[in-house]
Amino acid sequence: FQQMAYGQVPQATAAPAAPQPIMGTPAPAPGQQNHNIVVKPKGTAGRSGNASCMYCAGVVFFIVGLGMLLGGISLGAEADEMNPDEDFEETTCQISCIEHNSFEHPHRVCRSRRSGCSGDDNKCCRNWDDVIECYDSYDIFISSSIDEAISPSNSDCTSSDIHELPTYEVSRGEVAASCSELGAVGQYGYGEPELGREGEVLTCWVPHEDAEPDDLEHYECPNSACYKVNDPAGDKAALEVLSAVLFGVCALMFVLMIVVCCCGRAESRRLA
Repeated sequence: FQQMAYGQVPQATAAPAAPQPIMGTPAPAPGQQNHNIVVKPKGTAGRSGNASCMYCAGVVFFIVGLGMLLGGISLGAEADEMNPDEDFEETTCQISCIEHNSFEHPHRVCRSRRSGCSGDDNKCCRNWDDVIECYDSYDIFISSSIDEAISPSNSDCTSSDIHELPTYEVSRGEVAASCSELGAVGQYGYGEPELGREGEVLTCWVPHEDAEPDDLEHYECPNSACYKVNDPAGDKAALEVLSAVLFGVCALMFVLMIVVCCCGRAESRRLA
């Protein structure tokens, strides 16, 4: 300690200057130290949100890609279990019976639209016409046994040996009042089924005698006996194509996932 003369008043020692707060930060409370708080530039929070969105998009792409992968594997395995050459045999079938029905479908058709309107017909149609659309439907039954006596005028739709094919429908056109305006419609009028008439013979595929029900469950069977007029090899090819498409979509989803995750990581590092 320095010695002071008798009667000399000691001088007060000046306290160190308090650190000045950084502009934009609150001043420290008395007795607290002021740590330099760095204020992030404007817009940083938005960029951080962008990085989070990229990570979320990556997760979505991963989930979708995983679903496509599992679907492709499932369809591929299903196609591998199909063996059309062993499950079916190619033979000839006969069209035993055709049930024909006609029906009408009344509806409204927009004949003129308001100029400059970009909406649908309900919003932009100026003039409506009430019309009737005429349909013909054909239920075709085939049999693996050939009967020379069957003809359009002599057919039996009640036999237990016949197998129904998917209903074939065709529109004959639109009229204003009644379908009779299109003329008389016989069983083989406009819209005659493409397969032919009763008594005609066509190529078909029937299940092999050794085929089990489990062997046929992957095919598109139009009837309970799985008599088909389309090559069953097409069913297997359709599944293989669909499986390949799902694998392609899966690969695309995983590529997008990697891209957005890399972009999100780069954004996070830039903000660090």
